Amino acid sequence: MTGFRTEVAKGWGVLVASAAGFGLGMSGLPYYTSGVFVEPLNKAFGWSATQVQGGLTVELLTNMASLPLAAWLAKRFGPRRVAIGSVALFSLSYMAMAFTNSALWAFYLHWMEISLVGAGTLTVIWTQVISGWFVKGRGAALACAMLGSGLTALCAPVLANSLIAGLGWRLAYAGLGALPLLVALPLIYILLHERAGEGAGAGADSAPPGRLDPAPMFGDWRFWLIGFAFLLVGAAVSGVIPNLVKLLRFHGFSRSAAAGSASLLGLFVVVGRLGCGPLLDRVWVSAVAAVIFTLAGLSTLLLRGAAFDAFTVAIAAAAVGLAAGAELDILPYIASRYFGVARVGAALAGLSGFFYCGSALGPWGFSWLVDAAKGYDLPLALAAGMMGVSGASLLLLGRYRATD
Repeated sequence: MTGFRTEVAKGWGVLVASAAGFGLGMSGLPYYTSGVFVEPLNKAFGWSATQVQGGLTVELLTNMASLPLAAWLAKRFGPRRVAIGSVALFSLSYMAMAFTNSALWAFYLHWMEISLVGAGTLTVIWTQVISGWFVKGRGAALACAMLGSGLTALCAPVLANSLIAGLGWRLAYAGLGALPLLVALPLIYILLHERAGEGAGAGADSAPPGRLDPAPMFGDWRFWLIGFAFLLVGAAVSGVIPNLVKLLRFHGFSRSAAAGSASLLGLFVVVGRLGCGPLLDRVWVSAVAAVIFTLAGLSTLLLRGAAFDAFTVAIAAAAVGLAAGAELDILPYIASRYFGVARVGAALAGLSGFFYCGSALGPWGFSWLVDAAKGYDLPLALAAGMMGVSGASLLLLGRYRATD
């Protein structure tokens, strides 16, 4: 860990800024609070849970187009400039959710706008900066940065529930949306700096001789295998998490108890982030993924049926939280180790497209299956199987291909 400590001494500000930007960006606030807004929006406009979760689906599907754009802008203008602009615009756009009216198409259009302006708050930006500063402890560094969304998962559901109860859902959207502007933006402006050679104009085209050419990446079967695995796990985890509050309410849990269970899940997102990153620097990433995703799948099965208690919910929430925490450590780490730092932006943008496609379809598909099957057993079983297949498929990757 000596090398990591040396890297932290030089790049600690990058970690703090990245954690704030990621946690209070598009992967944090919308993802972990959307379930809390289902009941208020249902009462206000009569929208079903599937319709409300459709907003998150629209946002995540739009990410498939906005992520490559963010990666190109980061290469053209530098990650720091993109992060500053995106955090500011994302904050203002999320605050504007307070003006939501009964037009469902406008609700979805607003989510599309949030995705377009907020793409610069996603992993592709932070990974690009961090990979330039950290080599020996890259897994631990990525974990520290991704920890931001874990803290959001821990605190945001309870905060959102309190704001809704005390001020109403409109001011709750405004209050949550102000956090990136007031907290993340100043930290990014002061602390986030690219290492020499990682700013505007840097990237695959400026890679030194001997690095792998970016073009063959899309012809590499490993790229498609990783994409398939994260399509599955993204859909499974995102199907369970936003619907957890609704599931527990369906089984008779109070609103506060359901929100508390969602926060417990957030606690284990933090544990997953902290534990997985350093582990990746010592253990083959595919083995780590296989164990964590399989355990999450098995634990998800505990929520099937009607006879489960708070302890069972805690076990399932812990396992799914660990998977949610680990997946965003594992994906950028895989991108850097199999495709190299010179191509990490392009690789991560492409692989994240699979992940966000799954994450987009997960909440909607889970809710649709609940309505179709009139219960949660079928979607929970399907999510469990997808997690298991995802972990097992990554075992086929073999040894790392990049040395930087």
